[in-house]
Amino acid sequence: MKHMSAQKEEELMQCHLLERKRLPKILKSDTKTRTMMYRESLRITGGEFSLEEERERMKQVRTYTSLLCGSYYGLSLVK
Repeated sequence: MKHMSAQKEEELMQCHLLERKRLPKILKSDTKTRTMMYRESLRITGGEFSLEEERERMKQVRTYTSLLCGSYYGLSLVK
């Protein structure tokens, strides 16, 4: 019984390590998707912004989504 328990614990540890390695890629993908969705919503609503205003808004969205995704996974990605 102890052997099976130890084996199961080892298996869970391996899964945990793999998930931790994949986490940055998942967060980056989530942030990119949210940013693209926001940009498309701006285009649909017809908001006419100057290039500088659009850059500033996109910067704010990237910061916000990084914080949002990071807090969801228990991390902080904003530097």
